[in-house]
Amino acid sequence: MTDATCEAILRTIKLGLHPERAAQAHGVSPGSMRAHRKRNPEFATAIKEAEAEAERNFLGRIMQHTQRQWTAAAWLLERRFPERWKRQDGTHEVKVTGNVRSEGPPAPAEPKALSDYASLFAAAAASLRLPDQDDEPHDPA
Repeated sequence: MTDATCEAILRTIKLGLHPERAAQAHGVSPGSMRAHRKRNPEFATAIKEAEAEAERNFLGRIMQHTQRQWTAAAWLLERRFPERWKRQDGTHEVKVTGNVRSEGPPAPAEPKALSDYASLFAAAAASLRLPDQDDEPHDPA
């Protein structure tokens, strides 16, 4: 790759394009780009710096909008600190641990209607029972 091509790729990365896509935009295959990157540590460093500059630019544009538009600030918080600010979609994760004893499935039957399936399901559910509080807990380890 020529110096001019490398500079063009770096300018395109600074605009926000992924390095391999930036290379393709300038007629360089992703494989050639990766090989050139491996052979030239200075070029690999320049790519990382160009990506960091693109990130700074995007962040700066978002930060400017937070003054006028609260949704920009909310968007940024959701992504930067998801453990505290992620959107609540109304679903909740529930983790259940414990032991379940099964008395076995009900005797097989030849269901002919939807109500027959419902009865079979109810019978199967009834055959499952959670351990009593007096039962010894099971240690899976």
